[in-house]
Amino acid sequence: MNRTQQSIDRVLNRIEKLLSLDKFVEIDDLLRSKDPKKLSTDEMYTFLSSTMKYKTHLPYREEFYREIEGELKDRFKDDKEKLEINLKWLY
Repeated sequence: MNRTQQSIDRVLNRIEKLLSLDKFVEIDDLLRSKDPKKLSTDEMYTFLSSTMKYKTHLPYREEFYREIEGELKDRFKDDKEKLEINLKWLY
């Protein structure tokens, strides 16, 4: 298992545990602590996809999404179609 996959597994485990306890403030704090510029694209998708269903309980998630959107626009500036497809299902 590579470093990115290990990181994704840790993120999913942590978020799932917090969700099972309805600890939405802690999840919001976790999102707030992450810098999208330091995350792999897969890690970004993991944070967004694992919290999408609960976004109404996570006030910071929308801002986090916007930060990731900006970072992905930089990363995929030469492939706008791929960018739009990926962002559409994560909001």
